[in-house]
Amino acid sequence: MKYVVLLGLCLLKSTFGFSQNGYQKSVDSLYALINKEVSEVKQIKHYVALCNIYDEYDFQQFIKCNEQLLTIVKKVKSIQGYGYYYLNKSKVSDLQNNDRQAIMEVQKSRQLFYAIKDWSNYLHSSSILGDYLSNEGEYEKCELLMTKLLQSTKNDRQRVDIYYSLCFLYYCRGAYSKALLYSQKLLLNENIIVKKYIVYDLIANIHRRMSNYDKAFEYYKIANTHAKSPKSVYRTLYTKVLILSETNHSKEALKLAIVCMKYCREQHFTRYIKQIQFLISYLYYGIGNYKKADYFMDEVLKYPFADNEYQIDLYAHKANICLALGNIESAKLFTQKTLSLVDSVSFNMKMIGYDTKIKLEEALGNYKQVAFYRKKEYELLQQKYETDLKEKIYQLEVDLDVTEKENSIKALKIEQLKKQMEITNKDNYLFYISILLLIAIISVLFYVKNFKTIKNKNIIIENEKLLVKKSLAEKETLLKEIHHRVKNNLQLVMSLLNIQAQKSNQNIEDFLEVSKSRILSMALIHENLYQSNNLSKVDIKEYIQNLIEVTLNTYNTINPNIHLQLEIDEISLDIQMAIPLGLIMNELVNNAFKHGFPNHKKGVITIKLKERSKYYELIIKDTGVGISPKNSNQKTLGLKLVEELVFQLDGTLNIENDNGMGYIIKFKENNLEKI
Repeated sequence: MKYVVLLGLCLLKSTFGFSQNGYQKSVDSLYALINKEVSEVKQIKHYVALCNIYDEYDFQQFIKCNEQLLTIVKKVKSIQGYGYYYLNKSKVSDLQNNDRQAIMEVQKSRQLFYAIKDWSNYLHSSSILGDYLSNEGEYEKCELLMTKLLQSTKNDRQRVDIYYSLCFLYYCRGAYSKALLYSQKLLLNENIIVKKYIVYDLIANIHRRMSNYDKAFEYYKIANTHAKSPKSVYRTLYTKVLILSETNHSKEALKLAIVCMKYCREQHFTRYIKQIQFLISYLYYGIGNYKKADYFMDEVLKYPFADNEYQIDLYAHKANICLALGNIESAKLFTQKTLSLVDSVSFNMKMIGYDTKIKLEEALGNYKQVAFYRKKEYELLQQKYETDLKEKIYQLEVDLDVTEKENSIKALKIEQLKKQMEITNKDNYLFYISILLLIAIISVLFYVKNFKTIKNKNIIIENEKLLVKKSLAEKETLLKEIHHRVKNNLQLVMSLLNIQAQKSNQNIEDFLEVSKSRILSMALIHENLYQSNNLSKVDIKEYIQNLIEVTLNTYNTINPNIHLQLEIDEISLDIQMAIPLGLIMNELVNNAFKHGFPNHKKGVITIKLKERSKYYELIIKDTGVGISPKNSNQKTLGLKLVEELVFQLDGTLNIENDNGMGYIIKFKENNLEKI
């Protein structure tokens, strides 16, 4: 590994080594100009150019050069010079991981440029402020600032800076479609972009986040061809590490990440060291080396950070490492820190927080808490789906509104043309009357034709909009349902198998038979759904009849003397409640068949599901032997499962042991409605 790291560092240095001669020549030329220059105002411009070079090539020299700039600025009391100084100082603070200080310094720079009406540098410093705000998670402030700036300038060079800041904002925010939109605007202005590697590197990362890894690698290669300076080489190689780590090349990614970390230390890139150490911790965790992962995670946590999005990611990862190492108390501590930030972060970070809590509670065996946070995840996914759908509908409405406005502008232009012609013809009425009439007729015909065309287009657009809305709603609802049903049901199957496995005095045949019965009760619900027109509701009467039919077929060969009586109201049930209710009935009915009627005893099992005024009541009663007084206080594994499922329904359970067993379960309407 040590040999690989040294070799990697040599490769890194050789990547930009060929440009060192050009860099040194530029530096020497600027220092020669500074020494020859008498005017201190012109010296300031040379120092600014020198700082821009050092910013990319030598961080320590960048700091020294900026202080030299300050010395000259103080002599001549140049407001513009102070603006450059604070702008450079903000870059130093940013690389030293002092985000708040960087924001304050770039704001000073903006104020100074604004005071002397240096709009070019004012807009440039504003776009840098936008990037810092995005890093800090202050997305609304950044979006408002960039939108105002975009409206206030028509200069292509300045708009490129704003496009980049908006692209970076939406990338940080997770709005990748919007980020790609602004990346296209950047590429249209590629010829005036100075630091092309930054743009292509950002586009590569947008595609990476969208799992378009072929595109991501394509743009990484382009970025790498433009990377000549130490900073640019690091940024593009870090992107390569991310792509490798996400495409199952963990070992290769880890080797390259360690190379990058060594290189960052050489270049004093404090912010990047934290960044790469976090990634190294993830990679070690991924290959099962939890001690190494924990070591690098502790190194990362030594650095200060203010962004809640970043904090929750750190705490969640630390909690997972502690859990893997068996350090439950530390896992609890970092899980609690993760949950304390959930309300102030984005959707993806909320899901990371809940997943961390679920893993901890599963390890502790707290299945009530697991069910609680699974429910929170489901509610969060539902909100995300509704928000995304609203955004898509809003975008369609905006597009339609734009089309209507364009049509209105065309009609208005026609009217203005008419008025202009009337004014022109006042002095030459007789001469131009024929021309005016001809133009008027042509204008009217054009207007009528255009109006019909516009009307037809609007009708087509409206119909397409309705079809898109309908198709989008159907497909996304179906996709969402499929994903969530598979995920939730697999989780439930796993939990049921775990619970059944805890029973020590059972043979494998009983274990499989019980598990098969429970899983079958869940499968019948999905069969009911897919055969109906309504994918969100289960016809509970039909479902119970099918479930009982399967149960009778199983037990009739063992005891044909047991009869079933059903009294089920016509109601429908949401799938999230139908599954636990089906499992309850399966558990209690199977228990009655197995234990209620020994020695082929005759009897009746009654199942009732009734709608009351403010709740629903499920009654399962048999005329069997019941439970002996000696065993009445003992809870079987099946009864514990029933109690857990009743809790999931937010209901109550009463047990009667009089002339057989009786179970009365009451639960509120919640997601129930009449068919």
